[in-house]
Amino acid sequence: MSEITIIIGLGLIMGLVLVLPFSVRWVEEELETFLLVMGCLAVTMSGLWSRHLVGEALTEPVKISVVA
Repeated sequence: MSEITIIIGLGLIMGLVLVLPFSVRWVEEELETFLLVMGCLAVTMSGLWSRHLVGEALTEPVKISVVA
C-alpha cells in the first residue's frame, strides 16, 4: 500500500475510535472488543505485526489487572 493510503486508513480508524463509542450504544457496551478490533486493524494496515507485539499484547493486560 502507498503511504498516503495508510495515513488515510489510520486516520479513519482514529476517527471511528473517537466517535463511535459516543454514538453507538453497542460500541459503548463492548468497548474493549471494539478497541481490540480497531487496534488489530491499525496494526494490519501499517504492517507492523510481529511476535514481540503479540507477546506483549497477551502479557501486558495481565500485568495491568494484577497491579490494579
